[in-house]
Amino acid sequence: MCFPIRPLKNRHGISVDDMRSRQIGVVKWIKLALLLVLLMSAIGHAESKAHTRHPHSGSAHRRSTRADTRSNLSYEKTSENGEEYTQTFAKQNTKIVLDCAVNINFNNSIWLKDGQIVQTILKDNTINNNKRVIGHRFLVDNVANLYIDNVRLEDDGKWQCQAEDGFGFVVPGKPIILTVLDPPKKVYLMIDNRILDPGNPFIPVKENGDLTVSCVVDDGNPKPSLSWELSLGSMALLDVPELPLEVLNLTETVIDQKVGARIDAHMSKVLRAHHNATLTCFVRHIALEQPFNVSVLLNVQYTPSFAISREPGFGFPIREGIPVSLKCDVDSNPKAKPIWQKDDGDPPVMQSPNGYLNFTEIKREHSGWYKCIARHMLGRFSSIGYFLNVHDMEVTQEPDFDVGELSSTGRQVEVSLGGAVQLACPAGISGCWARVESGTGRLDPIGASQELRLDNVLYQEGGEYRCVAPSKESTKRLEAIRNATTVKVIVTGWPTVTPTNKSITAVSGQPLTLTMEFCANPPYNKVFWIAKNQKVYRPGDADKTIIAYGITNTSNSHCHQAVLFLTKVTTTDTGEYNFIVRSPLGLAEGSFFVNMTYASGYTVPQIETSASSCDLPRIVLTTIYLNVILSLILINC
Repeated sequence: MCFPIRPLKNRHGISVDDMRSRQIGVVKWIKLALLLVLLMSAIGHAESKAHTRHPHSGSAHRRSTRADTRSNLSYEKTSENGEEYTQTFAKQNTKIVLDCAVNINFNNSIWLKDGQIVQTILKDNTINNNKRVIGHRFLVDNVANLYIDNVRLEDDGKWQCQAEDGFGFVVPGKPIILTVLDPPKKVYLMIDNRILDPGNPFIPVKENGDLTVSCVVDDGNPKPSLSWELSLGSMALLDVPELPLEVLNLTETVIDQKVGARIDAHMSKVLRAHHNATLTCFVRHIALEQPFNVSVLLNVQYTPSFAISREPGFGFPIREGIPVSLKCDVDSNPKAKPIWQKDDGDPPVMQSPNGYLNFTEIKREHSGWYKCIARHMLGRFSSIGYFLNVHDMEVTQEPDFDVGELSSTGRQVEVSLGGAVQLACPAGISGCWARVESGTGRLDPIGASQELRLDNVLYQEGGEYRCVAPSKESTKRLEAIRNATTVKVIVTGWPTVTPTNKSITAVSGQPLTLTMEFCANPPYNKVFWIAKNQKVYRPGDADKTIIAYGITNTSNSHCHQAVLFLTKVTTTDTGEYNFIVRSPLGLAEGSFFVNMTYASGYTVPQIETSASSCDLPRIVLTTIYLNVILSLILINC
């Protein structure tokens, strides 16, 4: 008789086979847990560069995070991404100690500079005069502090200690940004990338022009700080209440460069008030006790302005036989000598070297229009005419003007584009200046005094100007000599175009009008448009997409208008359109840059992007991690 074999059981009633199954299951879960730990460690360090650790023997120790208080040039900072670090400055050829600030117990440590392992030697070896350490600059003590001997510029960068505990976990210390100080040694100035001669402190520049001066330093660590300062000359300071605000305008632009520093100073409009002004560049650096600087003087070349005076003074009657002096003062740079003219010819008496016309006994035939001219490097310039009226009888006040004696030479003045002109009411007349509007004849007041000065004259400022009296009695007197009190200013020069450069946005499918205003005296002899497709359009030309209208006159003398019409704007019409005008004195150009937008409600399709490439390593590792877990679970099932 056979009996069934009964499985062996322990005292708790569990069979041996069940115990084996449970042991195998436990071993599998232990393996699974170890594998998960390894995978999590790999994911946590996937983006970090693997480093071969250089162990330092010593007993386990614990360090607290603290700043290096042994230097007054160290302080705590926080980066833009929220990471805390220690900023430390050090002079060259000195010694410095960097703390390994970690808050764990560790046995091994390494130092990294800019992510690369630094070969270090235990500081204790130097006590034993070990020959291995002779000339080695990087030493560590038994608590992993780093000693750098004879600091060099190459030591500049990011330093960081990493410590490893007995379980293989690596903890980084707080980063230390070490900046090795190197003071700037030389600064120089440039214009148009040309270095200025330090022995010549003057910069020549024309009035109304723009100026850009660069201040450059080629060394210094950290980069030096540069700034500009503009100081007006002593003569300009005397007239500070009358100076325009734009005199002090100065635009500073920092130009980034790998080594050293550069800053540009830009003056969009140089005025005569800037003459003899000082432009100074200051250099500041943490290693300098005092900033140093370099400066230049502005030598502004400006056109002549005239001031006519008389002895006896204006308003005193001039009778035949008395001594009279006329003086002309010319303000210009370079200096220009005054030259007197009477009725556009030579004066009746010899002019003195200092600009006087001295009449020892003035005569009736000396009456007439006198003006002062000057020949300058920027052109020929003239003052407004002054009428000298000599009477053959004794009078107690300045008599009325004899209109029949007035010369037409005093009713018109010609001035070059960008030049200056000064108008004065007739002697003995209390009045102010107004401009006569073309076509309507309406008077537009432009001055509250008897003298009117026009600087930097434009074509649009040409036309008729009239001296207007404030009282009825004076008005009647001026009406009798209206021709004498009306001056026509004629502007001559090279052609000008407005706007010179403009960006404009058009709506897709809609028409677009481009309008240019241009002036020229002598008159223009050729004008044309150059479209985006490089096709030339002259006034009156047209095709299916573009019409160039004929030239029309504006209300200003010698000024005109040109129009280019685009019938329907498409993407092919975007780009640059140029307008060119030519006269016997030169050529001028203006341009439009046409951009295009879409009408309201029009939707431009956009393409959605997937995850960024920088997330791919983490995504791949996470996928592997999930696949391994799933495989192990399936195996256990």
